[in-house]
Amino acid sequence: MAALTAALDGLLALALAGVAVAALGGKRRFRSVILFVVFGLFLALAWARLGAVDLALAEAAIGAGVTGALLMAALDRLRRTEVGAEPPPRPRLWPAVVVSLPVAAAGTWTLLSMEPAVRPPVAAHLEASGVDHPVTAVLLAFRAWDTLLEVAVLVAAGLAVRAAGPVPRPPTTEAGPLQRGLLRLVVPVMVVLAVYLLWRGSHAPGGAFQAGALLAAAGVLIQLTHFPGPLDRTRAWQRPAGMVGLAVFTAAALGTLALTAPLAWPAAWAKVWILTIEAAAALSIGVLLTRLFTGGAPVAASGEERS
Repeated sequence: MAALTAALDGLLALALAGVAVAALGGKRRFRSVILFVVFGLFLALAWARLGAVDLALAEAAIGAGVTGALLMAALDRLRRTEVGAEPPPRPRLWPAVVVSLPVAAAGTWTLLSMEPAVRPPVAAHLEASGVDHPVTAVLLAFRAWDTLLEVAVLVAAGLAVRAAGPVPRPPTTEAGPLQRGLLRLVVPVMVVLAVYLLWRGSHAPGGAFQAGALLAAAGVLIQLTHFPGPLDRTRAWQRPAGMVGLAVFTAAALGTLALTAPLAWPAAWAKVWILTIEAAAALSIGVLLTRLFTGGAPVAASGEERS
């Protein structure tokens, strides 16, 4: 069994390298985007094999799913803006290979020589964090500043895309009966799973980023099919919903500054603070990722750009 497991891990490593090379060296952009999505799924499997389930979930949902949708949308817009343009010259890959191989070797050697010095301190202070999952404790308690800045970067990206102006869209057709029936079944399930992942993050792999990615995936599905529903009636609060995560996180930092120290949650209410921040962040992540896909405009079922 050990030999079979090692063989499968070796095949997965070879598949990762092969798909990465094929994605970077492909002549067709569409093929490269598809291979990028496949690479993300293989990478999620690799993280799962390494025991990093949180990273596996994030990679599958954000790295492969939402990012793949963003790349497909960008590819479609690029095709419409490059009609009649000359194809760019094919870049040479050998300089990148020459540079990346020693860097990868040095990084691998550094990781193998490092001792797991993080796990014991986290385990020693896990009870004081208010949650039972060490990854959530690190992200929302011990290194909460990093997570706050990550949310701020995502908000800045959404504002930058919005500032770039509306994106013209090609004519599309309304969703058919089969698509409507499928969305009525799939989207509520995705929302329920997002809520479950959000709650699960306090004691097991999950959390705001995974939940937000699922919400974004549901929003992308609705946008792709122009399915009429709540998004068409709630465009007014999509902009504040994208900001609520950063606003709640910042308010929590200011509140704890008056009580104890910045982002140092009171022990008796730590879990409540963390879950409140994660719920707000998940909503913002879902809205912002969906609006990145739509070019910064609020999501409308009709597919039209709304200011």
